[in-house]
Amino acid sequence: KLRPGIVYASLNAWGWEGPWKDRRRHSNSFVQTATGFNVAETEAFGVNEPKPLPVQAIDHAAGYLLALTINEGESWQVRVSLAAVGQWLRSLGRNELTGQPLPSKNDPEVLAVLEDWEQADGTGRRMKAIKHLAELSLKTPVKVGKAPLN
Repeated sequence: KLRPGIVYASLNAWGWEGPWKDRRRHSNSFVQTATGFNVAETEAFGVNEPKPLPVQAIDHAAGYLLALTINEGESWQVRVSLAAVGQWLRSLGRNELTGQPLPSKNDPEVLAVLEDWEQADGTGRRMKAIKHLAELSLKTPVKVGKAPLN
């Protein structure tokens, strides 16, 4: 009420209520283990040791959920926990592998989603990267096509 448009967003690993709210270890790896992702990966790969996800999926999803809550002109308090996001992701189920091979890096569909980047240190080194789905406004200070590769 004092200042409309403020969004207070907070993120933690285990939530603000319940028996795990005071737990330490706020990393995605611990949350992956606690929510069963490591066991699911172990089963999928047919190995006898816990296997982490190849990406920090819980962190990414939590960040996207936080970002989605920001509405210009409205005030919000948003609380997201990695454990709740992990449980939600697990509840979505999993796709079975189809056994189809991955497309070649020269496949036209793959090439259509790549863009060329130059290293920002002036060495002229270049790399291919997947284009971001979002487009930044003209107000951003980021220079398109340049990124540090170190």
